[in-house]
Amino acid sequence: MVDSAPSGAPMDQTPALGVGRLFEPAYAREVVPEVWTVPDASDIRVEVRRVLRPGLPATIQTAGRLQYLSGVLARSPRLDEAALRVVALNRVFEAVITKLEAEPALASGAPALFGLAPGTTGTTLTVRRERAAVALGYDPEYLRKHLESRIVAAVAEGLRTDTLRYHSRTLFGGYDIDRHERPATDGSPSVEPEDLVHREELSARIWSAVYLLRAEFIAVGLAKVNKDGSRDFDAATDNALYAMALQLHLLDQYVSTYGERIMRSGLEHHVDYLVRIAGWHPPFSAAEAAHLRMIIMRAGAGGLAGFQAAIEATDHGRSLLTQWRKWMTNGWKDAHGDPK
Repeated sequence: MVDSAPSGAPMDQTPALGVGRLFEPAYAREVVPEVWTVPDASDIRVEVRRVLRPGLPATIQTAGRLQYLSGVLARSPRLDEAALRVVALNRVFEAVITKLEAEPALASGAPALFGLAPGTTGTTLTVRRERAAVALGYDPEYLRKHLESRIVAAVAEGLRTDTLRYHSRTLFGGYDIDRHERPATDGSPSVEPEDLVHREELSARIWSAVYLLRAEFIAVGLAKVNKDGSRDFDAATDNALYAMALQLHLLDQYVSTYGERIMRSGLEHHVDYLVRIAGWHPPFSAAEAAHLRMIIMRAGAGGLAGFQAAIEATDHGRSLLTQWRKWMTNGWKDAHGDPK
């Protein structure tokens, strides 16, 4: 979440698009309490039992800890929305139950038992047991006493296997000189064929911009307390504004093309969280943030020099630069209304 603008800072009242909303007042998000990465088989069986009684599809009330399995979270478009996590969980359930790899002989009865077979959704567990028993050719009572626990265990094992199979896709790294299909022997991850897509490239550039901005903030802080003149405060300040504009531009591209979520080595972030990883960002209004993105696009391949020329070419740009330098001079704590 982000802080709102300090008293006196201009704020645009026009509805923001893309990452413009990052500079509007904060809004609440649900916090994922856990990521269940290496679940115990018995724990999963308990959770599956809870879903079995009301049947599928699982709901926010019945999903329990299963919605936090890492394989489920990886498939959810937004981690802060329980409803979307449960949608992802139900997809995993369907894939696991229809295959039932641990008990293939019982696979024909599992969909009816859990409410996936036609005509079983919303029915009682007793009805679903009867339908599953018919599918398997057994008496319902025999199924309840002897087969149901095996089906539940097989579903739990399928969920656990799915979670353990899930691995983060690497974004960059090196190849072993002799064995291109494995990571380099120094332990760095390899770039796999599925990583060679625009989304992964843009994701990596955003993360590089995040840490560039953090480095520039550190440089500003060091220049501010520098006594021997070896660090130029004005230059550090201007470099930080360029890094800020670059990050905004890349995030806007990502949000416009792929949505709010960006991933790196298994870590999930929404862009409004991501911005703050750099350490601090100024309370620009949505319009000011949009103007910074426009300036850096106008600079094109000109880099820092092109950006500086572009921002000084207009009255609005010069006003932003003056405002930024004032923030940097006063200290970023002052920008949030805190004491130095």
